[in-house]
Amino acid sequence: MISRIKQLFNRNFVRDLATLQVGNFVSTGLSFAASIVFARVLGPDDYGKYVIIFAFTALVGLFMQWGTEHATLTLLPEAWARKDKEEVKKIIIYFLKVSILVSLTVGVLAVVLAGVLAGWIYRDVGIGELARWILAGMAIRFMFLLLVNILQLIRKIKHLTIIENTGKLVYILLPVGLVLLGLGLNGVVVGYFISSLIFLVFGFWFYELLSRRMDLLPSYKEIIRGFRKVSIRKYFKFGFLIAVDKNLASLYTILPLTFLGMFVANAEVGYYKIAFSYIGLALMILTPVSRLLSVQLPKSKTYGIKQLKKDFLKSSFASFGMMLVVVIPMVVFSKYLVEIFYGEQYLPTIRIIYMLSPFVLVAGWGTSLGPIYRTLHKMKVTIITNLILIAAGAPFYYWLIQTYGLKGMAISV
Repeated sequence: MISRIKQLFNRNFVRDLATLQVGNFVSTGLSFAASIVFARVLGPDDYGKYVIIFAFTALVGLFMQWGTEHATLTLLPEAWARKDKEEVKKIIIYFLKVSILVSLTVGVLAVVLAGVLAGWIYRDVGIGELARWILAGMAIRFMFLLLVNILQLIRKIKHLTIIENTGKLVYILLPVGLVLLGLGLNGVVVGYFISSLIFLVFGFWFYELLSRRMDLLPSYKEIIRGFRKVSIRKYFKFGFLIAVDKNLASLYTILPLTFLGMFVANAEVGYYKIAFSYIGLALMILTPVSRLLSVQLPKSKTYGIKQLKKDFLKSSFASFGMMLVVVIPMVVFSKYLVEIFYGEQYLPTIRIIYMLSPFVLVAGWGTSLGPIYRTLHKMKVTIITNLILIAAGAPFYYWLIQTYGLKGMAISV
């Protein structure tokens, strides 16, 4: 068995996965700690409002997602493997062009109209006023996202893990610090915006360092010279199909939470968020797997369809097995852990945790689905699937949540 474990860790994929798992564990731990601080300091009512604000920004933010991130991460590995510097430059320019365009159009509109939209959906303009800071931060994240994609592409996994966790630390410490200073929800949203500004500057600076050391990466001068010349049409259709697929899948997830904010008290939204965050801790195991498969499966494809199928099936079975091992003890000890970390006022979340546990097991099977469809360029299949799910599911979820409240929300998920 020891020999087998050593053989596994001799594989680059397994070593990178282990590194990302450690980083993801730290990142999830930080988010979990922040949620405890927010829940205890803000109280159930304001914590529920905090959840609604971020659900609203997630809903509006769908219109700012045009697939550039996932398209870049799918297309760049093939160009990089061929050492095609010109193609690498074109893909990076495509990413920047579309990102800047979206930020200056949809991003600006989202910030301006946030209050009106929140008033229409939740009958609370204040939610939109606070959400503006988050939406503005989302609009300026593109350079940091490009940097993360490149580090993942070139398999600088240790650097990637350090940078992402540093970013996570800043994104958490600033809002938490401002909340502890007594600024409440204003402190949360302003803290997120300041963090986004910091990492916009950092993204530009670190990319400059990488481009000096790696011949395949274009310099800023090369990017500026090629900005007008490079047409985005070649990549836009593929990226946009990914965006439609991802956004439909996200919408399918966000809609029930949007309905919940419309029909129940803020405190009950907070109860649901804690239950979902708790059971969702298990998903931290899957995130690095999915991320690495986004790079690995396109490479497996170059070795033939048999190898691609083998890697896809292997990762799917392994992910489900990991979920099974983790979820069972989490459910068994949930009552004690929620009381210890969040306090007695959040004990109504326990029954929701029990109801949500099957969702995490199902998620284990689906870890490889996104990467495999992108690799095979079969985005239309998932788009049609998600359209059917939304058309069939949304009215049913609306009725369930309107009729049964928090219980209906858990059933919906």
